[in-house]
Amino acid sequence: MTTLQSRSVRRILSWLVFSSVSQIGLTHGAEPEPVVAGTPAAPTKPETAQGPTVIRRRMTVLDEYTALPKGDVRDRVLFNVTYSFGVQRDYGLTVEVPYVQYRANRVPGEESANGLGDIRTFLIHPFATQGKFIHSYALETYFNTASAAVLGQRSTTLLPSYALTYRHNKAFQLIGLVQYQFDVERDSGEDRVRTINFRPFMILNFSGDWYSISEVKAFLDLEHDKRWNVSASTSLGRQFGERKQWAVFGVFGAPINEYARDFVQKYQYKAGLNYYF
Repeated sequence: MTTLQSRSVRRILSWLVFSSVSQIGLTHGAEPEPVVAGTPAAPTKPETAQGPTVIRRRMTVLDEYTALPKGDVRDRVLFNVTYSFGVQRDYGLTVEVPYVQYRANRVPGEESANGLGDIRTFLIHPFATQGKFIHSYALETYFNTASAAVLGQRSTTLLPSYALTYRHNKAFQLIGLVQYQFDVERDSGEDRVRTINFRPFMILNFSGDWYSISEVKAFLDLEHDKRWNVSASTSLGRQFGERKQWAVFGVFGAPINEYARDFVQKYQYKAGLNYYF
């Protein structure tokens, strides 16, 4: 996919997401019945089927554009599939394959490149409920598969995770995700990876099949003077189709603290399309 094609995809998807924003109004209703361990297998209701801890079969195409601090640009096109399995369909596995374009500007020793990035998997299992609370275990893995060093993180990392979800009703939920990230393999000369990641989410469902997901990412680097990398993002999406089997969405993110601004990213935006099956 060329840079021009990638920009065209972003513009089309962003226009679809934001063209009817004036129609949004908050919806209230009965509490949903999420798919969790110990409950009968049933598809997650469409109006609540959003967020990192939701198990719903889907395919996603996503374009992620990141402006880096020193003037470089990383543009990733992500293809991922989420599949639910188990007797009660209470396990979810996501496999994500990225195609990355990296445009170097002023970083010494780095050149522009494009090709395969680091493949990611995410395995999750909601194991218990307590009233409106859902407890989940997860394991996220990034594989060192990039075809060039600048297209990935240059290591294979594991992120064992715990998530606590609070579902107030179908219109509002909060999620707290805590991860410990460490590398099990890295390229020669690369620093060891060891971080603790705190990722709170707020999910709102609106009338007209609109929804919003807001997230704060706070990463504590245990290998480099315990520095914090803090950023935030918010998204707006809409489901459509006879069975609400399609969704388009746009996301904007930016750094919060000085370290993230100077060394991680200047800003980031995404546009994507989901198909639920």
